[in-house]
Amino acid sequence: MNPHADGNNWLHFLAAHGDTRILAEWMARMPEAIDAQNIFGQTPAHVACGFGNLSAAVLLKRIGARMDIRDCLGRTPIDLIATGLRQKLQLENPHESCAAAAAIAASAVDAAPRRELLQSSPGKALPDKLSQSMQRRQAI
Repeated sequence: MNPHADGNNWLHFLAAHGDTRILAEWMARMPEAIDAQNIFGQTPAHVACGFGNLSAAVLLKRIGARMDIRDCLGRTPIDLIATGLRQKLQLENPHESCAAAAAIAASAVDAAPRRELLQSSPGKALPDKLSQSMQRRQAI
């Protein structure tokens, strides 16, 4: 597994930056590391959510990653989704990114259809950039 000095292993790196196909291959090689924590107490699911790699976060959850583990600051992976999306989408209005994060978090946790989440989202509609991104991911 060869963790780095910060305790991250390949799954942490792939959760942040990799595509889900490669992440799934590594999960098959390292199933015991699905909930491995780095020196900050973060699992690959924390890292995926914190970097806005929600397809990786959903894959990790489906494979069996725990979403209730808290890092050293008491945050679960779900708590990091808004921050990750805000950074990834570079939205000017933080309220829009929070609404988007809430919709995607509900999708990841409850496995509700994304289309239904988009239609029933309270307040403002999800930003166009996020809607386009979600449509591209559904097409893949």
